[in-house]
Amino acid sequence: MTMLKRNVTMQRWHVAVDGNDQWSGLSAAPNAAKSDGPFATLTRARAALRQWRRTGGSGPGEVTIGGGTYRLTESLVLGPEDSGTAEAPVVWRAADGQEVRLSGGVTLTAADLAPVSDPAVAAKLHPDVRAQVRQIELAPRGVSIAGPFTTLGFGFPDIPADPEVYADDRPLRVSRWPKEGYLKIGEVVEVGETREVPSTPSWPWPPPGGTHDSPSPRTAIFTCEEPRMAGWDFGRGIGAFGYWLWDWAPSRHPLASVTGDRVTLAEATFYGVKRNDGGQGGRFYFLNVLEELAEPGEYCLDRRSGILYLVPPAGTANGRILLSLLEKPLVVVQGASHVRLQGLILEGCRGDAFAVADGMDNVLSGCVIRNCGGKAGAVAGVHNRVERCHLHDLGQGGVYVEGGDRRTLTAACNRVEDCDIHDYGRLNPCYHPGVNLNGVGHRVRHNHIHHAPHFAIWAHGNDHLVEFNEIDRVCLDTSDTGAFYIGRNMSERGVMVRHNYFHHIGSGLHNGESAIYFDDGALGSAVGNVFFKAGTVGHARMGAVFIHMGK
Repeated sequence: MTMLKRNVTMQRWHVAVDGNDQWSGLSAAPNAAKSDGPFATLTRARAALRQWRRTGGSGPGEVTIGGGTYRLTESLVLGPEDSGTAEAPVVWRAADGQEVRLSGGVTLTAADLAPVSDPAVAAKLHPDVRAQVRQIELAPRGVSIAGPFTTLGFGFPDIPADPEVYADDRPLRVSRWPKEGYLKIGEVVEVGETREVPSTPSWPWPPPGGTHDSPSPRTAIFTCEEPRMAGWDFGRGIGAFGYWLWDWAPSRHPLASVTGDRVTLAEATFYGVKRNDGGQGGRFYFLNVLEELAEPGEYCLDRRSGILYLVPPAGTANGRILLSLLEKPLVVVQGASHVRLQGLILEGCRGDAFAVADGMDNVLSGCVIRNCGGKAGAVAGVHNRVERCHLHDLGQGGVYVEGGDRRTLTAACNRVEDCDIHDYGRLNPCYHPGVNLNGVGHRVRHNHIHHAPHFAIWAHGNDHLVEFNEIDRVCLDTSDTGAFYIGRNMSERGVMVRHNYFHHIGSGLHNGESAIYFDDGALGSAVGNVFFKAGTVGHARMGAVFIHMGK
């Protein structure tokens, strides 16, 4: 009988921007004859790893990726056949001292930016920046922005965002009005809300300024005293973002029409809209307004022409512009175990950057995840970890963690540790925290979570441990909220929040922010935390720790 000999030695493959998928991948650089050297793509390295396993390889496997940008048009999916073992994991890592970018976008340079070619468009631009505005035609680059402005927010699906623009590794801002702050909703003509209202709601209904006492299939209509609207071309894809009723339920929508001072959204919001009476909600701004391109670092996507208009930020002539395209995660771990992703930069997605769908002992370590329209990523399975990573400039949240069995209280023991998580919630600010816990028995330890509009940590489930974190400057644009939040389910017990440092929570612009918020009958424990400027006394007299047992 023929026996398959097991190879337990380490096997390493190399990938480089100047590689070739016809080569062996066994050296980091091409040879002098250019007849052998590294692979060019990650998928070719994955194929080599799988072939090695099929022919008896059982030792540690490693894919070392050379410096440069690798554009992915499809997810790199790692399945069961790509697994390592506890003693011999499979490692995908950046070469020592080199910057490796896995990008879901297309990289542009200053040479791709052309002066505005349409005199009618140029005439609409702000005179202070008219000569600076540049355009990029998107269709030749395989980008379509046809259709309405993308809806995101409370009560709506988390779908990939519109393409976004980044320069020198930071997000640029969609042109908006007002530049800072919000406009006030005036008269409410049509509440326009989607949810089913209970027969005896426990909150004020109809909303202040509303006209209906039952759900309306019609869209929201309201007035706004803003004279600048008269000069805007709404056919180019202007949208609106607002806290329409509550300061914790925002959403962004396309517009149907603007006539005089009357604004009609193209769809209903989840809770409807209300007049701005100085309390919660009733505030919004317009975005993607061509005529309000007025500052370096702003852009507008003209949905009629398929052209991106941009005021380049200072230094772009020698810099790098990234247009996000990929709607799928860059890396998906689907059933693999004992996989390591080390030292990589993941960027330029319209959705999430990574997904660990299941498996065990998979680790993202020392990675930078940034400049995405969705979350940094999601982690399921058991004993998986995100550690020593830098997650920032994200359209939605940081890390979504799930796993475990609530019926048996079997813990999954997934962990988020030693990470710097900040500047998330750019597009969809509420209920997309830095860390979102679901299931049983996860650990969030030694992280710094900061600079965000809503929660730092949102917990569902049982027996989670949140400890030794520094949490500051969150809840910056919301109220009736907390840096750590759990609520609305009395079976979610055993969550421990201890030995954390909460400081500078809330912005002072709204009332009702706390450091730790046990809401609507949720039960948890807060022990040994340190608070400094970590609560406000507002309509609910919220402080550092707020326990709300409902009505």
